[in-house]
Amino acid sequence: GQFGGQPQGQFYPQQQQFPQYPGQPHPGQWQQPKKKSSPVPAIIIAVVTIGVILALLNGLLGGGKGGDGGPWQNEGYQLPEYQANKPALPSVTSLNTAEEVTKNNKLYQQTLASPVRCELDRIDATKASEAEIKTQLEKQQDCLLRVWGPALEAAGYQPVRSKITVYSGAAQSACGKLPRRNAVYCSLDQNIYVATDLTEITGSLSTEAFVMEAVMAHEFAHSVQGRAGIIGGRNLLARAAENEDDQRLLVRRNEAQADCMATMFFNSTQQALSLTDQDLQVLYVLMRLVVTA
Repeated sequence: GQFGGQPQGQFYPQQQQFPQYPGQPHPGQWQQPKKKSSPVPAIIIAVVTIGVILALLNGLLGGGKGGDGGPWQNEGYQLPEYQANKPALPSVTSLNTAEEVTKNNKLYQQTLASPVRCELDRIDATKASEAEIKTQLEKQQDCLLRVWGPALEAAGYQPVRSKITVYSGAAQSACGKLPRRNAVYCSLDQNIYVATDLTEITGSLSTEAFVMEAVMAHEFAHSVQGRAGIIGGRNLLARAAENEDDQRLLVRRNEAQADCMATMFFNSTQQALSLTDQDLQVLYVLMRLVVTA
């Protein structure tokens, strides 16, 4: 998805972008972290409520630092290589299937391992170069695949590695013109696009650690949704909706689910990233502002 905005005149676009930090004049969107503890059930119901998301954030904050203290999980998992020609996203052609794949997806029955190894430097994204941001997000994608890949495969889905494009100024994707101050997952090519000026939408939190990475976790969550058929089901339900309010509700649920998935990633990597109370508070504030916006 895309941080904010509906490109190409479609209500439910293939280009999904990130929602906007309140008080900022430009479109954008965002994710969240999750709690510590051992494996987290991947029960990410399509009808995620604000209360559920805030409860997850409170759980992460309340958990304190570190993970289980046990050995790294998923170390034997083989990360997928990048493929220019990726396997097609699952096709959803009936409303019954759309309801099933969004509400009772096999992915929801899986478990995310914790703790999972993730080796990321702390960077100030407002000062980092395009190359530095790209390197950081590519390293993070290894972590995201290590967390989500085994769960997707256990549910019968095939994870893929997205090409990450970091851009400034005008840029194009298979989904059309890319927005400034935003990040985008394009379901037409299954790749992720991140603007260098993305942090302008996060206000005073822009220089904090893991702000850009939180956005990346949200966009990768849309990739997970795509591979699990959730995006296809959502699009079909949106086309069948009786009015725009119902369509917008589907949009909100989709973004909230991506936020929950991003939160779960931070739960699994909390120990590896040595997330401090300050880090968790920043993620909490960002998620709460976006979810309640």
